Amino acid sequence: MKRTRWGLAAVLLAAAGGVSAQGVSVQVDDERVRRSNDFVDKLLHLHEQALAGRSWESSERLGGYKDLPEFYREVTYRDARSGRVLSRVQRERAHPERVHGVEVYVYDGDGRLVRDYFAWYLPLYRNAPRQTHINLYTHADDLRGWRQFDGSGLRVYEKCTAGEKVLVEYWDDEISRAEDDPASVMHTPIYARCFAGLPESVAAFELLD
Repeated sequence: MKRTRWGLAAVLLAAAGGVSAQGVSVQVDDERVRRSNDFVDKLLHLHEQALAGRSWESSERLGGYKDLPEFYREVTYRDARSGRVLSRVQRERAHPERVHGVEVYVYDGDGRLVRDYFAWYLPLYRNAPRQTHINLYTHADDLRGWRQFDGSGLRVYEKCTAGEKVLVEYWDDEISRAEDDPASVMHTPIYARCFAGLPESVAAFELLD
């Protein structure tokens, strides 16, 4: 049910025609740039907190893009006891001080994924991260619900599955349209079951300094 974030980044870049010296800058206002980069700084701090006070193991691999092979070094950190992924950090090989992508996972007491945080930059013209996301997950019997918010707290995606069957899936503006449409699946018992207990806001899970 869960998309692979680093793979998603590659797909988006490929859809834009590949990565080259003619890459397009992320054009946003100064305040959004500041908030987006602040999200990454806080996410790196959360990554450090996730590793603190526990035994962990790490593995590395190199990754890149069509015109920039082996552009970044990716380190995945796992809990030494359970093997669960705690976090994943990508840094540019030529400039190790530059973060290319970072993700942190949060689990419940039963070891189920309940939340993760994610951000990544374009390889070039990195004035702000290309994406910042907070994902919330719920597990109810055979149902799996997922809500995704951008770093500013806007709900941008939600999905519910029963095994391999997709029961609900909304992107961006589809969410608000479904809310306004009494005939949409959003107003059915199955939707209520899918997302029972899953917040419609990430205010309680925003990254702190």
